[in-house]
Amino acid sequence: GTGSGQFSCYFLNFLTDLLKDNNKKDFKFCYVMTDFTHSNINFWKDHPKLKKFVKEGVLDFAIYNDGSM
Repeated sequence: GTGSGQFSCYFLNFLTDLLKDNNKKDFKFCYVMTDFTHSNINFWKDHPKLKKFVKEGVLDFAIYNDGSM
């Protein structure tokens, strides 16, 4: 799971800045944060530092299911 989302936030800031600085604004990607629990995903969805990435279409969320349940 992604945990608190701190790494994801740093990574997305770094990657989007890198793409802008290198005139690669048209490069399309979607980073998916996963976890086992809905509570973590709800926390991320409401986090102000992550909302801009959702709005830009570069961040999504998913429940991780390894198929063992």
